[in-house]
Amino acid sequence: MSDYDWAEAYEKAGHDAGAWYRLSTAEQLHFKATHEKPGTSTPTYPYVPEVAHYTCHPSGVEPKDISCHHTYNVGTCITYCMRSPYKHESPLEDLIKARDHLNFEIERLQA
Repeated sequence: MSDYDWAEAYEKAGHDAGAWYRLSTAEQLHFKATHEKPGTSTPTYPYVPEVAHYTCHPSGVEPKDISCHHTYNVGTCITYCMRSPYKHESPLEDLIKARDHLNFEIERLQA
């Protein structure tokens, strides 16, 4: 969906179409997650918009395509590792989160 399509959908929901472009990313994602895709009658849920830090891995593989085959903690660790170079200025924050989830899984298996 283009931004133009979503601006039209935003207008149809009773808002000023131009205001779409002034919304924060979080506000736009919330609108997309709670409204129909433009041109369909299908609610967007469970539609998840493409977010660059999930779709720009050089392999072309999205973390969700791998993580769904693992336990929650291992899948989350994989997701954090795959997005770490792209989401923040430094990958450190996501790598620490990945380590935490790996440790949670190790603790679970040792219990």
